[in-house]
Amino acid sequence: KEDSSFLLSLCDTYGLSLKIYAKKIVIFDREVYKAKAPVKTITKKQATSWSWNSSLLGTYTGGTLTYSNEDGDEFEITVGSGDRILKVNTEVANAFDAELKLNAALNKENHGSTTMTIEMMGDPELVAGQCVMLSGWGSKRDGKYYIDSVTHKVNTGYKCSYKLSRCEP
Repeated sequence: KEDSSFLLSLCDTYGLSLKIYAKKIVIFDREVYKAKAPVKTITKKQATSWSWNSSLLGTYTGGTLTYSNEDGDEFEITVGSGDRILKVNTEVANAFDAELKLNAALNKENHGSTTMTIEMMGDPELVAGQCVMLSGWGSKRDGKYYIDSVTHKVNTGYKCSYKLSRCEP
């Protein structure tokens, strides 16, 4: 258990996702998957129910990380700009490591600022980790979304509930 906790912590620090699939540990970069093209378009007419939420609370337009080298010289890495700046305080090995950790922290904080849950007729081709395009939901809701999770329900027909996060630029 200690090894898996360490590995999960390491993935979290560098913005990677970890899952167990087919008795294997799979580590992937969610941001790489969010950059891929949508596999399908979902329209409002397909949904049997849905909910949407958007909030700037806890999101950032940029970040800074200050660190010192072995000689005690202090450096600052900055990503982005604006008035909502995330300040990260963590140990780093060098400037490259600092930038990786800062970007990972920003991506983690900003993921899920706009979410949508959609229930509709099941589609076994849609799985977590893919992107879909929403169309016909209105200008605030239309756009590209990352599938965070899928719940399959088989009782009076096959339905799926999709938890989505908007792919923000």
